[in-house]
Parts: sequence; structure tokens; C-alpha cells
Amino acid sequence: MKFLQSSAIALLLAATAAAQPAADIMQTGEAKPRPAIGGFGGVNVNMAHANFSQLPGVPDCNALYTSGSGIGPTLGVFYEIPLQNSFSLALRAVYNSYGEKLTSDEQAPIAVDGVETAGVIEHSIKATLGMIGLQPLVNYHITPAFSVHFGGEIGLVMQSSFTQIETLTQPSTSGVFSNGLRARNPQSGAIPDASTIVASLIGGVSYSFPLNAANSLQAVPELSYVLGLTPVVKNLSWSVSSLRGAIAIRFEIPEKPVEIPKPPPPDTIPPPPPPVAPPIVAIEARGVDKNGEESPSAIMRVEEIYTVQMTPTLPYVFFDEHSSALPARYDRIAAGTTDKFDEDLLKHSDGLAINHHILNVIGRRLTNHPETSITLSGITLGRTKSAIDKKLALERANAVADYLKNIWNIPANRMRITTRPLGEETVVALDSDGVAEANRVEIASNTFAILQPVMGSDTLRSVTPPTIRFRPTLNYTEQVTDWDIHVTQEGRELKSFHGTSNPPAKLDWVLSDDQKAIPKFPGKIEYSFNVTGSHNDHGGAQRTMPVEQVSLRKKKLERMADKEVEKYNLLLFGLQSSELNETNKQIIDLIPKHLKSSSTVTITGHTDRTGDVELNKRLSLERARSTAKALGITNADVRGIANETILYDNNLPEGRCLSRTVDIVIETPTETQ
Repeated sequence: MKFLQSSAIALLLAATAAAQPAADIMQTGEAKPRPAIGGFGGVNVNMAHANFSQLPGVPDCNALYTSGSGIGPTLGVFYEIPLQNSFSLALRAVYNSYGEKLTSDEQAPIAVDGVETAGVIEHSIKATLGMIGLQPLVNYHITPAFSVHFGGEIGLVMQSSFTQIETLTQPSTSGVFSNGLRARNPQSGAIPDASTIVASLIGGVSYSFPLNAANSLQAVPELSYVLGLTPVVKNLSWSVSSLRGAIAIRFEIPEKPVEIPKPPPPDTIPPPPPPVAPPIVAIEARGVDKNGEESPSAIMRVEEIYTVQMTPTLPYVFFDEHSSALPARYDRIAAGTTDKFDEDLLKHSDGLAINHHILNVIGRRLTNHPETSITLSGITLGRTKSAIDKKLALERANAVADYLKNIWNIPANRMRITTRPLGEETVVALDSDGVAEANRVEIASNTFAILQPVMGSDTLRSVTPPTIRFRPTLNYTEQVTDWDIHVTQEGRELKSFHGTSNPPAKLDWVLSDDQKAIPKFPGKIEYSFNVTGSHNDHGGAQRTMPVEQVSLRKKKLERMADKEVEKYNLLLFGLQSSELNETNKQIIDLIPKHLKSSSTVTITGHTDRTGDVELNKRLSLERARSTAKALGITNADVRGIANETILYDNNLPEGRCLSRTVDIVIETPTETQ
């Protein structure tokens, strides 16, 4: 094996020494070198250089391993690019097997048939080593066919295992160990402390044989010597070198053919393309009643109605997860300015805005009722994820108490601070929305006056029909890049729609959900439909809709029929529950029980976004029926619409709580005088 190794090195040195004279006689006029790709396969003749007695942690007595050998496959792919002056650069991705067997002979006396005899024990380690790596190589072309190459290799060891055994080799036919066999102490497994990254130096020669007439496909036998630089085992004198023989199939990538310029066209001007027809658009508006029936034309009738509104207060203050700071969305006032806070000013606000003033509402009511007290309960949640411990729950309750004490001067002895764990049945059902709702402080009082609903009266505007449906039409053969619909009255925008592709066949403007968008003046509103196409061409259409305004003053002067509307909301319903709690029963007691025979009552159940759609519809209807039963009303229009209409922002926990409600609307005609 040492002779084979020395011969390979001598061959490589001789080839390198011959490079310059041979290069001087290379013929000129050869085809220009081109980039090449290919693959190769061959055999590694592996040679071990060692000086160790045992592998780390693997017993092996009286052995000294100094050499070994073995064979293994090599294969890979490469990419080669030409450089100047007969050089080229190649990058190879390879798999190499450096398997080998190391042996060490031990002279030891052996008992054969009771007679001591000189014996030889062979200690052997069979190593299996596999790696994938990269080889950057520089090729020097002595002739167009004959080349020398040199470079390096760095790789990642993917397999490193060993089998170790001691075998009795002399006497060759007789004698056994104490185990009755001629072999003992077999051991195998992963090589301990094996290096994971290996590096080597490479030098070699190759000769290419053409496989086609254009010499673009070649068979290239090659012989290389690989000098291992990295030990097989860390801190152990054992490295592997190889004599590598392989055959590569090399394909030179052809040059892009030179494109012969076409002769110039004759001096004729082609006719221009036909112009793209601009978008042809139209739009009409139709009225949609509360039953979803569509009328062929839309006339908007806006009527002022005296309304009594009752909005419940939510006895919760919600916190961000893992935080005890009052969230910024809760409205707070400065110390010394509490006399400027007036609960009556909230009567024009929606339920979410009112409940973001909950700390000030409670502060005002505690000030007005000095005999009352409250309990602030921080909720705890015993879960591995999103847990709320008692310390955090108390910090949150104290944050609420500190605001009431520092801003509203509520004495500490009127505020009991405690914690309460969430019910086990509730914890099991919690999703991400439920966890957000568990991050709260609950507020309870010894009197209903502190948490009673916010009452107010106002003049609201009712629109008939409650929904305007726009039906845009478009005739255009190209791509639509932008469209919009705008509704205005005297320069004030009431509603807009927008898109960047073909518009839908219909768009609904639900006026009953948007008091601010209802027209304020009689006369008309304008609505327009505008389209921009991919050629920056435009099309538009504009129409008007008559608006009739019926004010309270007009109804009084003209002795027109009128009505009063009372709106009540019930809170809270528990998750997936239609049972009326004590707070809801107290709210029901505020609703007039003796309604006029001319009154019409509509009871509508709602849910938040959580849960199955069909289950929510049933649940919202059950809530509405429970309310009708508690009121003792048998002729009410009872509905359950689940979350078809989003009452409040369901991304907020308070918005979801406020959405789990029942609306009670009582309309009573008033007598004309």
C-alpha cells in the first residue's frame, strides 16, 4: 500500500513538471473553451495513517494501530468554467466512502490441548466512513485532452461506525480463547468523538476522449491522490488518504448561436391598432325593505322619531394579557375635573363608547350614592398557557381601585378588593377569544344604582327603505384597474365603495346601521359610478335619488301620524347560555309592563362571532324567547339573527360581551292634537 501511495504521488509530480513544455507546443486555433457540466463515479483506494492503541472509551488491550486499507465508492456532479491561459475552475459536489480496516498483531502464548504454544492475536477495527462535500478544483490543460488538477475538499461526515474484534490467527487451525471460540471481544457502534467536518488536499491527472463529432460530449478518466488533513477521531492520530480512480461524463454547454439580424422592413407604416373602446357604465339604486324585498325605484324617506334608549353598563374592565395597566381605550379624566363629567352626555353614544367610560360612570354614581360600596374581583386562570395568577389579578383590581380613589376620591373602605377563579367548566371551553375575556376585573355593588343601565332620550332618524341597493353595470373588454361608487349630498360624502377589479353585481348601503350617513336635508342625493381601465381610459355615470324629510316639527304642524320608539338592551348572557341572570331581571323590571294595545314589540336576539353559525342562530332565538316570556308578552315579533349584524367590534372582548344581547324595541303610535 505504501508503494501504491508513493507511485501515485510520483505520477502526479511528473505530470505537473511536464505541464509547461507541453503547454508550449499546444496548437493554436482550437475552439474556444466553454462551460461544462457532468457527473462522475469511481473507486477510492483508502489508506489509513495511524498511531493509536484504542478508540476513546472502547477497550482494546495490547494493540497499536499504524496502518490500514480499504475501498469505497465515489460519485458526484460538477460544473466547470474556463479561465484564461489554459486554466479552468471546477466545483464538485461529491459523496465519498472512506471505509477501511486497521489491524494490529499481538504475540501471546496460547494453550493448545493443554500445551502452551506461541500464538498471534489479530486486533482489527473495520471503520465505515461516508461523507458529502464540495471540491473546488483548478484544472491546467497541458493539451486540449490532457489535464492536471489540484485543489481541496471539505465535507460533512454523514456516517461513522466501527466493528472491532480480536481474532486468533496463529496457530491457524487449533486453539481457542476462554469463550471456546477463535474470536473474542466483539464491539460495534458509532465511532466515539468522530470528526464531523473533514478536509483534504487533492491533486491528479485526467484525459478526455470525445464521444461525438463536435467533441461536446466526452468521457474523462481521471486519477487523483487525496491527502487527508483532518483526523477521523478528534485528538487521535488517525487520518485517511485515498488513491481515487474515476470516469466522468462531461458535457460542454453550447454557445448561444449568433442571431443574424433580419433585413430592415420596407418603408411602409403599418396601420395603427384599433382604439380600445372606453368603459360603458351605468348604475341604478333600488330600495330593499326589512324583509329583503327589492323595489324597482328608490325614494328615501327620512323620519325623525322620539326615542328612549337604555344601554346596559358592562361590569367588567378588560386588560391586555400579562398586563395590569389600564388599557388606553378606557376613557380617563384628570384629577380635579370630575365635576365636568356628565353621564347625560353619553346618551348619544353607542354601547361601546359608553362602556369605555365605565370607570367614570361608576365614579360619578359612587359619588352620588355615598352609602354604597363595590367589590373589585380580579379573575385568576389556572392554565399552563395564558395563566393569570393571583398576584396579577390583585394588581389589576388595585389599578381600578387606584383610579377611583385618586381621580374620584372614593375612599378605600368602600372598595373591597379580591380575586376569583374562573369556573372550571368555563376554563375547559376557552378559546383565544375566551382567554382575552378572562383577563378582566369584575365589578359588583351592593345596590343596583351603581351598575344600572345608562338611560337617555334622543331624536333619531328612521329611513325607509332601510337599505339602498346599488346595481352597477359595466361593458368593457379590457382589465379594470379601479372603480368606485360615491354617494353625496350638497358636497358631503355619505357613503363610498371601492375596488380594483370588476365590480360586484350589487352593493348594499345599510342605512339602519349608520345614523351618521343618513341625509340631513330634503331634496336629493347624488350617486356616481366611475371606472378606470388598463389603458387609463375612463367611464362614469351619475344619477340622483329624491329625499323626503319628515321632522318632528313638521309632523306636529301638519298633524301627521307619529310614534315613539323605546329601545332596551339586556346583558349579560353567559357563553352559550340563554338564561336570564339577576342583572337582566332587574333591567326587565325597568321596562314598562303595561304596553298600549297599539304598541308593537320586536325582540331580537344576537350573539358574538364565537361558535357555530347554526348553533348561534338557535341560541339567539332562545335568548329572545326567554326575554319575551319574562316580559309576559305573547304577541311580540321574536327573532334570532345570531351575528348576521355585527353590533360592536368583536376584536375587543367588551365588544363581544356587548354583542351577546337581546334588543327590545317598542313602537307606540302617538295621538295627534
